[in-house]
Amino acid sequence: MADYDNIFHDFASGNITPFYDMMYPGMMLYAMHILGDEFAYMAEDCVQESVITAYMKREEFESGSTWRAFLLTCIRNNAIAILRKSSRHLTYIAKSEKADIQDDCSYALIEHEIHEMLFDAIESLPEKFRKIFELSFDAGLKNAEIAKILGIAEITVKKRKAALITHLHNRLGGIFDEKSILLLISTNIANIAG
Repeated sequence: MADYDNIFHDFASGNITPFYDMMYPGMMLYAMHILGDEFAYMAEDCVQESVITAYMKREEFESGSTWRAFLLTCIRNNAIAILRKSSRHLTYIAKSEKADIQDDCSYALIEHEIHEMLFDAIESLPEKFRKIFELSFDAGLKNAEIAKILGIAEITVKKRKAALITHLHNRLGGIFDEKSILLLISTNIANIAG
């Protein structure tokens, strides 16, 4: 999980690189989720406006978590403003004003947190597991192909795959079983690989 207090401290002092490395991709996903497919191209504008606003108010935040909550609220508000401006989305806005958007945003926040947790867990894999992960999940290679590339036995590939799933399970706090972890990886592979 990202250390929001340290990222915020860097952000507040003018070093925005950690923010863009650790948080920006997740913020983009969050904005794209709210905007939907038709307006996903506006996600960067939502996030950038929010970053500028947060930067201008950086001295007002007490902690990294309040700063992050402010950013997410700004992104949500900016996205809703874009949707309101679109006459084609009047029905969506009417529905959202009846509190349905709260459910959508809550779901998007949970999804964002799960993506962050998964990404952090994958980043923490030891090198020998990380290589297996990349070849198996990113490249889609079979165990025999991975064994040949790495010059190891196929059974070693199977054991390392099982060990990496166990590592991810433990790193994710045991809240997902092995099948759920595999499902998370398979449904988020484009975000992970990107």
